[in-house]
Amino acid sequence: MHGDFSRIRPVGRFTRVLKSQGRVELDADHNELVDSLTALRRRALADTLGRCAAPTDAPGFGLSIRDSGATLELSAGRIYVDGIVAENPSAVDAAAQPWLPGVPLPSEDGAYAAVLEVWERHVTAIEAPEITEPALLGIETTSRTETIAQVRFEPIDRVAPLSDLACAIPDGGGSAVVMAARAVPDPAAEDPCIVHAGAGYRGLDNRLYRVQLVAEDRFVWSRDNGAVVLPVDSVDGNSVVLGDLGRDEELTVRPGDWVELVGDQTELSVGMGLLTQVAPGGVDAVTRTSRLTASAVPFAGESHLRLRRWDHQGTPSVALVDGAVPVQLDWYELEDGVQVRFGAGGQRRVG
Repeated sequence: MHGDFSRIRPVGRFTRVLKSQGRVELDADHNELVDSLTALRRRALADTLGRCAAPTDAPGFGLSIRDSGATLELSAGRIYVDGIVAENPSAVDAAAQPWLPGVPLPSEDGAYAAVLEVWERHVTAIEAPEITEPALLGIETTSRTETIAQVRFEPIDRVAPLSDLACAIPDGGGSAVVMAARAVPDPAAEDPCIVHAGAGYRGLDNRLYRVQLVAEDRFVWSRDNGAVVLPVDSVDGNSVVLGDLGRDEELTVRPGDWVELVGDQTELSVGMGLLTQVAPGGVDAVTRTSRLTASAVPFAGESHLRLRRWDHQGTPSVALVDGAVPVQLDWYELEDGVQVRFGAGGQRRVG
């Protein structure tokens, strides 16, 4: 997930996080504790209930036909998927799901499997202003996650029987591709007065790098985990008026930066927003206006519209394609000795 974190450590063999007296408190330790407790709870629920289960008195996301076949309705209630609880607060038309905007039902005749996708979405004060603290003049001290549940309809090649599809895992289309990362030392300098940098990472700042696929053959990257996000107040052609320009000159956007324009509707239905660039001379600090190289009008009606900065740029040896870096099968340096490469074959999942 995007966010201003110092480190993200996968939940592993540790069972507790213990504070020591007189030590510096880090966000990563607290987040690791929360992740460990969350993983433990989900494992216990999955071991007890199985891959999916619903309460008998309030089963959620059940399908029923209403209005003489005109409406396909999802029932209110809860369902547990791999230990994650998803809740539908009220019955809703499957064609108008609040967490799946702008995605109509299939129009062609045939057999379809209803696939419930449950995932965790990271939200900040831009998407949820209520999490700020009024006593601190609205400063955002933490962020949140929320569970998103979306019912999509996937065509299948069979019409009967369908009973064995219950709680089945949809076909992912092949094995996933692994991305590798490393930090390489600075090449030895010929000047004897220059001390060789033996460490792999040569930057001075603590950074959490994020590499994200925008298509199966292209990716973007951020040195701040994609956490530099600015709220958009209004749209006028290629220009957007920002709610603020960031906390300082480092956490903002500059001419030439590649940015992603995205709102709630696009994030929930498609995932990736519009990848565009800040035009030369395209930042006006007085009016908080940023001029882009592509039109922002198609996104004008989206809620919680925002501009996310990415830090990649083209190089003499690797040119950008549609604003993103082509997938590299050999080691590719992001910056300061940090390198990544993708495995060949398999399926690359966008995100």
